[in-house]
Parts: sequence; structure tokens; C-alpha cells
Amino acid sequence: ADNDNVQLINNKITDATVGIYSAGTTAVTAGANDGLVLQNNDISTATTSTLLVKGIQLVNTLGATVSGNQVSIETTNAGQPVGIALEGGALNAVVTKNLVSKVLTTATGGYGARGIAVATGSASSNVEISNNIVYGVNGSNYSAFSNSSSIGIGLGVSNSTITDATGGVRVYYNTVRLSGDYTYAANCITAALYVGSGATTLDIRNNIFVNTLNNTNASGTASKNYAAYSAAANTAFSTVNNNNYSASGTQGVLSYLGSDATTLAALQTAFGGNANSQVATPSFVSGTDLHLTNALGANLCLNGKATPIAGITTDIDGDTRNATTPDIGADEFNPTLPTFLVTNQSACFG
Repeated sequence: ADNDNVQLINNKITDATVGIYSAGTTAVTAGANDGLVLQNNDISTATTSTLLVKGIQLVNTLGATVSGNQVSIETTNAGQPVGIALEGGALNAVVTKNLVSKVLTTATGGYGARGIAVATGSASSNVEISNNIVYGVNGSNYSAFSNSSSIGIGLGVSNSTITDATGGVRVYYNTVRLSGDYTYAANCITAALYVGSGATTLDIRNNIFVNTLNNTNASGTASKNYAAYSAAANTAFSTVNNNNYSASGTQGVLSYLGSDATTLAALQTAFGGNANSQVATPSFVSGTDLHLTNALGANLCLNGKATPIAGITTDIDGDTRNATTPDIGADEFNPTLPTFLVTNQSACFG
């Protein structure tokens, strides 16, 4: 029998191969786990695990709400750890206001991690990924995503495959930052946002995608660390707009769809849409606090540059979003304006 209307709230879960695992027998109500609520749980590995690790894994689970959880996991396993995984038959789900602060593999054979991975096996998933903060995703990485090079948010991606059929996914108001060093003796690729070849009907708006990863290996100096990478054609996007993309350092590349794009104009041509998207370097409170700083003149490119989304009226902290001009990313913030910009915010100091 399936298990419906289960609620797991305010739990501390440590040192498990999978922190929370929900798997029905089919993707229909008669066999699926319906109405699951996972809220405000703390899922972490207190010690480095030798097992393949997933924070939250949903399979054949309908109408789940995954909200306010904290995920911090690390493994030595030669595999692909995932913070939050929506896999086959995980439909009609809302994944919101979660903090994924570490998904790390220390395996040295060319492996990476995934922050949030969605691979439902359905073209009509009806999944919302919103108001999440994702960082600390890393590994030794690899020259192809198929061997699990690191991904912040992956659509059409499970821990082991990158071609899953996945459609009807809405990605709103997330902040994703891949950062730090890694070492592998090859030219690797990583992505803050990865869209697999089986992804369709995607709505991606109001997100911050940042990649500042750096391969320090002398044989990997031509590695490419992307803010956004799509293996799918731009017809996979029903809407893509009002995002901020940032890739920095000698290995930073803004995006890929068919070929590398290093400017916003090139990204717009390749991906389509993105008429109101930005290319700016966000200023965060710290490397482990991805709230946007309110420092004088900082983040003006992100302030009021999102588009309102029906039903999403607060940010990751529960702060009310501006009803007409919300901010890009998971954090609704109040920047300090230079005096000469008090009545004119058109300039960009992002």
C-alpha cells in the first residue's frame, strides 16, 4: 500500500545514505505517496560518508511540499551526491525556501555533485522550484556532465543521467552560486543551471545563477564553468526571462547552448527570451550567506528587476515581495541608494 499525507516537520537527520526517501509504487494516486510534507528539517552528514548521499529523494510521490529544509551533505563515494532529488513520478511538487549549503564529493576520479536535480520522467511534471538558495556544490568534476560534473540546479537530471524526460517545471526566484577551487587533470565543465536534452516546457524567471569555480590543476586550465548550460534546444523554454547570469575568472563562461556565449546579447540569441535578464556580479553578505548585501550602490541591477509571479508573495525568509517590482533571486532586499540615484535607479552598479 502507498503512504499518503505523511508530514515530517522539524527533524534533525544525520549520517544517513538518504536523509528522507519517499517512493510509491507508481506515479498515479492508487500507488503513489500523495500529499507528503517535508518542512523545516535539518539534513546533514556529521562525518564524511563513504556512501552515495542524497539529502531528500522523491520517487512516485504526488503533490509533495518540500519547504524550509536545510541540506548539508558530503561523501567520499565515487558517485553523484544530490541535495534534493525529484525523480521518476515525483509530480505536482513544490520545492521552496530550502537552503542547500553543501553537496560535496571528495572522490578524486572525476565526480561532481548536484544541488537540486529534477528528473520526473514526465513532460507534464507540474513542479515548482522557488525561493531556494543553493551553494557549496562541488567535487573533482569532469570533462562531461554525464560523469556527474557539478550542477547547481539540473532539469532533466538525476544523479546518474542527464537525458531524462522532464517538462512542465517552473524555476522562480532561486539564488545559485557555485564557487571555490577543484582539481582534476582534464578540462572540466560545470554549471549553475543545467538543462538536459530531455527537458521541455520550462519556465525560468527571476533567478540568480553564478559560477566562479576554478580548476587549479595544470592540465585543466581550459576548464569552463558556466552560469547556464543547455543541452536542449531553445524550444525547451516556454519562458526564460528576468534572470541574472554571472561567470567570472579565467574559466568563467556565461552560457552554452550549441556554442559558448560570453555576452548577454549572445546568450539572448542562443536561449531566446531573456529580454529583461541581466549580466552582473551579485554582492552577497558572505560566501556562506547568499542574502544580497544592502551596501551603498550594491546590487542595483537586481533591485526591482524581477517580474511578479502569481502565488509567490514572499522570499526565502518570509519577507514580503514587492507586488509590482520584486527583486531577482531568493532574497528580497532594500539597497542603499547613492544620493544621485534617489529618483533614478536606471544606472547599474551590480
